[in-house]
Formats: sequence, C-alpha cells, structure tokens
Amino acid sequence: MDRNGILCRIYSGWLGKMIGVRLGAPVEMWTHERIEEKYHGQHGYLVDYDDFAADDDTNGPVFFIRSLTDSGKPWQELTSEDVGRAWLQYSSWGHGMFWWGGYGISSENTAYDNLRAGLMPPVCSSAEMIGKMLSEQIGGQIFIDSWGLICPGDPSKAAALAKQAAHVAHDGEAVYGGMFVAACIAAAFTAKNVEEMIEAGLRQIPSDSGYARCVRQVMNWSRETDDPWECFAKIRELFWSDKYLGACHIIPNIAIMILALCYGEGDFRKTIELCNRCGFDTDCNVGNVGTMMGVLCGLDALKDWRGPINDFFVCSGAIGSLNIRDAAEFTAELGRLAVQTGSFIPTAEEKALLECPARWNFLLPGSTQDVRIERGGQISRDAVWTTEGLMIDPGEGTCRAFVRTYVVPDDLYDNRYDPAFSPLVYPGQTIEVRAEGEGAVRVYAEDCGGNRVYGESKKGSTLMLRLPEPECVCWRRIGAESDARFLLKSISWHGVPDYELNAADLHLEKWTRNHVEISQFTNVKGAWRLEDGLLCGAGAQVCRVLTGGADWENYA
Repeated sequence: MDRNGILCRIYSGWLGKMIGVRLGAPVEMWTHERIEEKYHGQHGYLVDYDDFAADDDTNGPVFFIRSLTDSGKPWQELTSEDVGRAWLQYSSWGHGMFWWGGYGISSENTAYDNLRAGLMPPVCSSAEMIGKMLSEQIGGQIFIDSWGLICPGDPSKAAALAKQAAHVAHDGEAVYGGMFVAACIAAAFTAKNVEEMIEAGLRQIPSDSGYARCVRQVMNWSRETDDPWECFAKIRELFWSDKYLGACHIIPNIAIMILALCYGEGDFRKTIELCNRCGFDTDCNVGNVGTMMGVLCGLDALKDWRGPINDFFVCSGAIGSLNIRDAAEFTAELGRLAVQTGSFIPTAEEKALLECPARWNFLLPGSTQDVRIERGGQISRDAVWTTEGLMIDPGEGTCRAFVRTYVVPDDLYDNRYDPAFSPLVYPGQTIEVRAEGEGAVRVYAEDCGGNRVYGESKKGSTLMLRLPEPECVCWRRIGAESDARFLLKSISWHGVPDYELNAADLHLEKWTRNHVEISQFTNVKGAWRLEDGLLCGAGAQVCRVLTGGADWENYA
C-alpha cells in the first residue's frame, strides 16, 4: 500500500495523536520550568508506559465522530444536536469519557448535564447560557481531530463539521479553535509545509477573532527571533493563563501549539517535543500537533515512536465492547467515513482494506494491531511486519501469537478516565485465523483464568474454532500457536453469540478503591454490586449497566 496515500496519511495522523497524548500525559499541567528541571530536554517518551490507559483526548475523537453514521444524514445536514446525541449515547454519567470537574467548572460536565436536562446544542453550551469563560475552554479543539481526518484535502468541509461538533460544549473562541485545528489537519494532506497548513486553517475562522489574532501574533514573533524561548516569554506576557479565566482556556494553549509548529522546522520529533516542553495542557496540545504533523510528515517520520504503542489503545465510553481499539482498525473506520463525506476516493488496494472482514488484517504498512507473542510464559511485541502479514518466530519451543479480546485492570498502566470493558467475542461465535507455517499451526482461545481451547491444526490456510462457554468469566485472548515459524495473515470472528450469563459467575474488577466494575459490564449510572448470586443496582433517575456488542441484533 502507498505509504504516502490518503489512507496511510489518515493512519499516520491518528498514530500522531496517540503519540502526542502519550508523550504529554506525564507532565499535564506542569510548568515549562518544572518539565526542564525533571527531564532536562529528554528525547522520546518521558514514561515507559506498558499499556497506556484511556484518555479524554482519544475518547472524544473516537466516539463523537459516530454521530455521522448514527444520524443517518449526509454530512452537509449534520447538526450540533446530532453530535450532542452521540455524547448521550456513548458517555457514562459522571465518569469516563472526559473530565468531570463539576457543573460550571468543566465545560464538558456542564454541557452533558444540560443535554441530560433536555437543553440541546448550541443552547446548552452558548455563552449566554453558561458564560463566556466556561464556553471558551480548551475542549473545543482537543476532541476534533477525527473531523479533519475524514476530510482529507478539504479544510472548509472539516471546519464546517468541526463547528457543529464543537458547539456541543463550547462557544466563541473555542468553536473557532475546533474549526481551525480540524481545517489544519485536513489541509495537511495536501500542504507543502507547516505555514501553508496554518494559513489554510486561518482562512476558516474570522480574522478579527481573538484566536486568529493569537495565531498571527505568534507566527510574527517566530519570524523575529530564532530562539523559541524568547517567543515563549512573549506568549507568557500577552497570552498566558493569567489573562484568561477558567480551568484551561483555549488561547494560551493554541499559542503553545503555534510556537511548536513554527519552530519545529517541519520535523515530527522536534515539533512534538518542543510543544511538550512548553508545559500547560501538554497531552491536549501535543496530541493535536501530533495529528497535524503525523499527516504532514507521514508514516516514516513516526518509526521511532510506534513500537511501544503497538497500535493499541483503549477508551472509556459507555459501551465496553467499543473500548478495545487499535489504530489500524480505527483508521479503516475513519477511511469509510472519509468516503462518506466525498473527500476520499480509495484506490483498489485501499478499498480492499476498507471492505476487509477481518478486524486484524495487517494491511497498513507496519501495522501490528496489538498482536503479542507468548514464549515460555513471557510476553513480547516482536512480531515482524511484512507485506504478507506478521512473521512469528517461536525461537525454542512453542509460541503463541494472540490479540486481546478483553481487558482487565492488570493490563493497563493506570486507571485514568475509568475504563471498563465487555468482551469482543462470545461463546457460539467462530474464530477464523489465516496463517501459513513451516509446521502445523492451530487456532486457540484463552479465558480470564488461563484455560485454553484449541481448534484444528494445519500447516497453513484458514483455521477455525467455534467458541464454547469459558470456564472463567469470558474469552480474553484469541490467536494461533505453533512450534515452527509461521506467517499470521488475519484474525477475525463471525456468527451469532449463544451463551448464558449468570450473575453468580461474575466478579468485581477492582481498578482503584473508588473504581470497581462488574466483570464484562460497564456502569453507565448507579451503584452496582454482586450479592448472593445476584447482580444488584440502585440509582436515582438512571440505573444502568451494559454488556455485549454494539452491533448485536435480535437478542434476548
């Protein structure tokens, strides 16, 4: 597949977002001085996360974009009310998804409560309703990346969609911020350099807005001095947080982003690291800049950053089976939406990927889709990508190549944004693995207790396994096993779930002292417990837990 093609650029844009959020997360809301003192301009990731937890900066772009499909409307007719319904559909009440800082403090918390009360956007987030200070916080731009990625080369379309999305929780300068960032991302597909990308973004917002004036001023300062820290000092004098009320206003943060873009010299690493060193809302700022630079620079510029991510990320939406994600799979979703907006006409090769029935197919360059290798009880991420699939080398003895179909607390580095999960696959469904080996390969599934079941064993081609009831909770891993080297081409599942879920078989998953989930369920609202073999819940207004797949039909 063309590494410089549209679909690969969507992929590199989303990877750039993930890289930026992961780089910025350890120093979120730190000052520049504190970061320099602690890390001394350190290159690369500041913290060696095993598996990074859920984050609002990736939650929002993954779930709110679904309004385009859920509404059933052409993109031209999408409204902020449609996007608001996606907030209600995919957000739990009071936890997960975004920062629940309180009504009147967090823009998102305030907007969600207003939506629940029946006030739809733009009323629920208007400056007249919630005040100028609250309506102009940073959230207007941090959830907006997907709208740019589905409008490759069309910044005006990206800005139009982002305007509707940003109005769910914001107004004024924050809406301009969403329009600008989405337009820059869309423009990055065709722009020759950073300045051309920024100018394309500026053309989508009022030139007399405070946001546009800030962007222009920082660009002018960057032309007057070669020292980014002189420019940073000027930003602190004119655009810093002491000039703007609220928890995290959008203006100081876009000033930092523009500084990094102007002084980054078109280099992915230099740009995101400079953005991070400035401090303030680092994961948000570096995430947005990472998307822009990921699209502009392409996959090759990201090669030193991709390994620890292994394509894997998790979310903390209300539907647990939608919370286990990978970058390649999400790229395909964005690609299909880009076709829907009319901004992307895929090549035959890209069309084959978009229509591929396998969740894990490794068709994008370098995509590993969180495949892990188990040898002698040790887990690694050293599958080798080839144009034909992933090459798996067992070394001495037998090895297993697997993907995770359920996530438990021990799998993640921390608990931020309260993730919870339902399985991807269920008893009654059939696992299908395509593999070719020098020796026999067999498909297997493993449950949460480490119990395994095996399917047929062959030297190659398609391997099948119909999932029985697990001994322990649910199926946690699926994959292939062999004692010889083999090529893993795809993993998928199909069929209708057929199983019985008894409350007596469930258990509590303890993430933290205050975050406890019922296994396989996500808590949308209420106090839930297991008692005497029963699943018990109590709550005011809404009392709801969810399990199963979002695509299920005709279930009982």
